[in-house]
Formats: sequence, C-alpha cells, structure tokens
Amino acid sequence: MAATASAQPTPEVLFQAQAGGASVTISRQASAQPRDVASIVWEPGVSVQVPLPDFLGEYSSATFWAGAKLILTGPSYNGGSRLVVVERASSTVVDSFYARSPSVSASGRMLVFTKHYPRRPISEPSDVYLLYDLALSATQNRLIEAGPPEEDRWTAGKPIFPDWNRTNQSVESQPNSAQVHVLRSPLAWYDDRWIFFIDSVSQHSFVVGIDTSNATSRSAELNPTALIDASGLPPSFDLASLVNAEQIEPLEITATTYRVKFTLSSRAITKTIELTW
Repeated sequence: MAATASAQPTPEVLFQAQAGGASVTISRQASAQPRDVASIVWEPGVSVQVPLPDFLGEYSSATFWAGAKLILTGPSYNGGSRLVVVERASSTVVDSFYARSPSVSASGRMLVFTKHYPRRPISEPSDVYLLYDLALSATQNRLIEAGPPEEDRWTAGKPIFPDWNRTNQSVESQPNSAQVHVLRSPLAWYDDRWIFFIDSVSQHSFVVGIDTSNATSRSAELNPTALIDASGLPPSFDLASLVNAEQIEPLEITATTYRVKFTLSSRAITKTIELTW
C-alpha cells in the first residue's frame, strides 16, 4: 500500500499591511525551528518571499518607500522599537536596529527617532534625535563602520538635535553638561522635509522644527504657565515636565512663523498657537 504524504502545517499569519499596489504578509512557518517569512508584493505581478531575522518577533507597522525598500517595525523593551529594512533589489534584509519613538515621513523615505539605550541608565539620559534615510545604505546611515549585528543595532541614525550632537556628530550626551533634553510629544512630519516636536530642557519647553534636508533646527519657547494650572504646586516645580503632548500637528510654516496644534496629555486640552522663530 502506497504511503501518503502528511499534510504540511498551515503557516500562521502574524501581520498584514497594504499601501497602494504594494503589500506585505508575514507568516510564521511551523517547523522544528519556526521562521518568519515576509511575502512582499512590490507591485502587481512582482512578488518575493524574504526570510526575516528573529530580531523582530512581533510586528506593528510596515512602510514602503519608492517601490525600493520596506521598513517593518515591532515593539521592544523599555518602550522602544525594533526595525528591519528589506531591500527590493537584493530581496534581503539589509539593516535592523533599535529606536525610540520612530516616525516615518509621508513618502516613507525619512525616519526620525530618538536614541534607544541597551539598558536603562541609572540617571535619565538626554534624548538624542537621529535621522535615517532609506535612500542610503546601512553603513551610510551610521557614524561608525558597521560591526557585528548585535552591536550595529544600537548605532543607526545620524544626529540632528540637540545642536551639540549635530555639530559634533555624536550620539552621546554632551560631556560636562547638566542639560537633559526630553522628548515631550510624538515626532510629527509637516512634509518630507520638516519635522516638529516638543522638547524640554532645564525647566523650559520648546516647540522645535528641524529641516531634515540640512539638519538645521529652529525653536520657540512655550510658556508653561499659560498651559498648565500651577495652583498648589511649589514655585520651584518644573512645569516644563508637565507639558507633555499626546498629539502634535504642524499646520503652517512661513519664513518667520509657524502654527502648530497640540493636545496636552494630562489635561486633554488642545491648543493652536502661532510661534515666531
């Protein structure tokens, strides 16, 4: 009697996303060593299967850029994210790295995030804002030469803020400085060039705008007393630490002013203000 072939287990679908004519479906292949595979349709009639590293494990978003690259995002520990970049030309994963608060531009080309640390430092680290350009290679998106993957995953991105980090091209905190920058809002794109956010430092709050085409920044200080009810708080209380926005939306940019709308997390108050820079 002829032996019958056993049925192959059906792969578990973990994640699906679609943008225009492109799509990605990530499945976990059932085997002794399960492996996640991305089935990518770059355009109608052009598809490929790409094995993914164990680095991700979970998936929360996918963004295509110019039919050339795909960036997949998943959660990490300490509130961070893991990211994987897949290249169409080679049908391989060409980069993988950690980030905090990643935000992708409308075209999918630019990615801004803050530095993610391998372990939580004893003292609160100063946030360093980094830019990753999908038009460049993994090496070109780093300050140092690529090393082993487990080390290279902490070094992605070029510093664009604070100004000391941009000028000195360093992802480390400024030496001998008591200033600690803290991101107080999402990172919000106005277009494929400008990105805005609220940053606090030394008990002051600023709306910061960065032109990613040349990494120059402009900022305008917020008045926390106009946003926060300080009654009952001691005079020395850091009101800037309470100016946390759950949403921020740049509305208009001119040569001298910009308008931005944001919603404070703790008060559910929405403010639209015009700032001069």
